[in-house]
Amino acid sequence: MSRVAGILFFCIINITCHAAELDKAREHINAMEYPQAITVIEQYLASHNSDVEARFLLARTYAWDNQYAKAEQVYNQLLKRESDNTQYMFGKAQALIWQNKNSEAILLLDKITKHVPEEPEPLQLLILTLQQSSKPEDKQRASRLAEQAKTRFPKINWELIAH
Repeated sequence: MSRVAGILFFCIINITCHAAELDKAREHINAMEYPQAITVIEQYLASHNSDVEARFLLARTYAWDNQYAKAEQVYNQLLKRESDNTQYMFGKAQALIWQNKNSEAILLLDKITKHVPEEPEPLQLLILTLQQSSKPEDKQRASRLAEQAKTRFPKINWELIAH
């Protein structure tokens, strides 16, 4: 076996082992065994610190396990690498909402809706979060946004969100 072929073989075996580790974590996630999944992902990241997809999986798993502050921390790490990644921003916004940090979440959701105006989910979450605010101006803004959303996304039932 040539040196290059040996290196390629090692890389393929290495990638396969890594995929198997994360597959085990996904199995735990699918079984809603979040603490076990977190352990597997954290162990994997200990030797593969630069694996962004694994880190994203960790953030989501923390959130599913109701560890919102930890999820927020991991999303912050991810956003340092990719500050305009709307998936990371959306995940962080959710973690913020679950920690009752709605004003921070609103700022982030505003940013997301500007980055991806064609996506209704961030707008839906923004409207719902504004509705939960104690500020009358936020509630009014939620109503205005819900009315605009009906026109922008006519296939979505906004009636449940508009009230």
